[in-house]
Amino acid sequence: MTLVAAVFLILSLSWFLGRCFQFLDQPRVIGEIIAGLVLGPSLLGLWSPEWQHRLFSPEHMSLLTWPAHLGLWVFLFSVGLDSRHEDWRRQPGRLFKVWMGSFFVPLAIGAWVGWFWLYPLEGGLEASRLRFSAFIAVAMAVTAFPVLVRMLEDRGWHRRPLGRLAIGVASMDDLCTWVFLAFIVHEGAGAALHGLFIAFALGWALSGTRLKSWKGRAWMHRIAAWMMPFFFVLSGLRTDLNLLRNVEGLGVLIGILLIAVFVKIAGTWFGARWAGLKPRPALVLGVLMNTRGLVELVVLNLGLRAGLLSPRLFAAFVVMALVTTLMTGPLLLAMHAPREMDQ
Repeated sequence: MTLVAAVFLILSLSWFLGRCFQFLDQPRVIGEIIAGLVLGPSLLGLWSPEWQHRLFSPEHMSLLTWPAHLGLWVFLFSVGLDSRHEDWRRQPGRLFKVWMGSFFVPLAIGAWVGWFWLYPLEGGLEASRLRFSAFIAVAMAVTAFPVLVRMLEDRGWHRRPLGRLAIGVASMDDLCTWVFLAFIVHEGAGAALHGLFIAFALGWALSGTRLKSWKGRAWMHRIAAWMMPFFFVLSGLRTDLNLLRNVEGLGVLIGILLIAVFVKIAGTWFGARWAGLKPRPALVLGVLMNTRGLVELVVLNLGLRAGLLSPRLFAAFVVMALVTTLMTGPLLLAMHAPREMDQ
């Protein structure tokens, strides 16, 4: 009965918080991620460790891993299938320049941050300094392509010039993220990564075929919507926000958050200016690319499994993924982004 109660609690809390954030004009995935955190050691485990252990015992979690992985595979296949190759062909020169700034500036600065700050700070990590720094670089460069597309579609911006450019750049960021991870995370999480990479690559390869307009795709999205909350709970159980409550933990969190926001927005802004965009549309594009969401969460879980992240760094990066996604909508509103979408 406790397994049934756990499943009911996961689905109902994820649905409720997802709807609450949708009502606030925020991506539903934010509420679902927070539901996972609520059921983890950060809240339920703090309030009632006994109940958390009964609901999410090792036996239960081994069973819940199956729907979590199924949802993740279907989700990443859908992400690959939704890739917009036509946006790449429409303005290749401009897209390439923006992508260079959006991906490689955060990648380079993230590698520097990992090598000179985070690796010496954490100490005792299983991974080598090189692999750790490469992983931090990728974690800084991530853009949540599916969350970004949904955000643009909900606002009716996905067919406007700047919206199309954002979608094209985000899809290239996603592709490069998985290619880089395939080389970096080859131990520990290797088998899991290869399964996810194959799902994404298969969807990406089929995105130019008739399957993209297949009516059954709606069922794939429904399966992912029902299964992904189990993945969020698995992530939430690995995330202990209590590790960030001391002065050093807060310093790590604030440092990671400020660096992540700056490098993504600034890198995209410079790339967009190089591509010929005016300063204000370039800044709007940077804010859009700063959306990290679910893709960041998947990357972080792979890094934790592979021994590339300590529990404290994992918690700090999870908060960074949430905050960077939450701030996108209000920033776009404050910048009067609709005026810039036709640039």
